[in-house]
Amino acid sequence: DETSRKGLKAGTRLTVTGGEITVDSFDDALHSNADVYVSGGTITLSTGDDAIHGDADVTVADGVIEVLEAYEGIEGVDVVISGGEIGVVCSDDAINAAGGTEEEGTTADAQNAWGPWGRGGEDQFAVGDYSICVTGGSLVLEAGGDGMDSNGIIEMSGGTLFIGCPAMSGDSAIDVNGTMTLTGGVLVSLGSSQMAQVPDSDSQAVLAASVDGAQGGQAVSLRDASGRTLVSFTPSQSWQHAVFSLPEMTVGETYGIYLDDTLALEVELTDLVTSQGGAFGMPGGGWGGGQGGRRGDFDSQGGTRFRPDGAQGMMPGEEEMIPPEGAPEDMPTPPDGMPKAPEGAPALPGEAQPSDETEATEEPGGGIQTDPEENTL
Repeated sequence: DETSRKGLKAGTRLTVTGGEITVDSFDDALHSNADVYVSGGTITLSTGDDAIHGDADVTVADGVIEVLEAYEGIEGVDVVISGGEIGVVCSDDAINAAGGTEEEGTTADAQNAWGPWGRGGEDQFAVGDYSICVTGGSLVLEAGGDGMDSNGIIEMSGGTLFIGCPAMSGDSAIDVNGTMTLTGGVLVSLGSSQMAQVPDSDSQAVLAASVDGAQGGQAVSLRDASGRTLVSFTPSQSWQHAVFSLPEMTVGETYGIYLDDTLALEVELTDLVTSQGGAFGMPGGGWGGGQGGRRGDFDSQGGTRFRPDGAQGMMPGEEEMIPPEGAPEDMPTPPDGMPKAPEGAPALPGEAQPSDETEATEEPGGGIQTDPEENTL
């Protein structure tokens, strides 16, 4: 038997139905080579890698899970949250739906070896058979990377979900390669505006907006025209972009986004999905539009998001690139030649393809309120 640096490890299914569990581990705190199922108990986890990792599915039906420190919070091929109370503080993704098994001792440093082609050369934008499904429970996610990251789809039909992610980041509160469909529950998602994504919905209203000057430690609340607070969340990090969705929201009404007790932005909900400021819609919905909820088109053949009306800049392939005035006509070649792609990465356009004889190698792979005191479950 090999020595394991994981906390609780199962070769097949790992099931927790009750009791009190505290784990402080170098590698995954709770790990299964198959499924993880939690239906009760109080679980407190600190780890240098994943707090909960299943090579297959991870399901939380009940119980209290508090992740004090981790690289990623919960990771599995299909992650299902149907109940319980979950609080996650992590340096990368809080909940991640992705594939692949981990070798023993493969920690965050090795997994985070990114190149221009993504982790391990994989296509980060490919839609795979992965999912995050939230039907109930209460989640507070404070992530240094993405709040929810699915290489497939995200579905939310119930529960309460609060997400806080950093403002200046290439990550986003919601990161989904496929679509995020929202049909119920309470969602407050705060993060960067650079890569912000807005859920699709055909039944429950969604409001998305960019807000200036939002700082960590400020209570963020959504209030109706009468001043009644519908929902409130106090994130620990500064943020730029917010997404709100509650059953009480109604198309045609005006809502205010408040920082503490100061009105930061007022938005009329003109469509079922109203997006103001820079944000991506889900694939199939295209770019988030301006106020009024109009969203752009999406090229399902090539997967290209078209820029919204009034956006500046050139899209790839629209016209020939022209050097700025005064630039030399013949740019010198670097002394060591042009940079090459890492070994095993797909060839760039114009580069010679590797021969069939090249040996392949595999790398290891009145409303709802919450504040910093209450965010810790």
